[in-house]
Amino acid sequence: MLIGISTAAPTLVHRHRVVSLMAVRFFLFGRGEVAPVTGEVIREAEPDRAHRPRVHVG
Repeated sequence: MLIGISTAAPTLVHRHRVVSLMAVRFFLFGRGEVAPVTGEVIREAEPDRAHRPRVHVG
């Protein structure tokens, strides 16, 4: 649960929690944020930004 707004960059643990929550919502309800989840999956699979595919989810 987030208490306040942080100006610090999100940590990997925080990012994992947010993406996991989005994925669970998508699988349970068929709705959710597909673009951030897709971006995180690609980011984890290919750490080098130059080698990542460009994906437009719309």
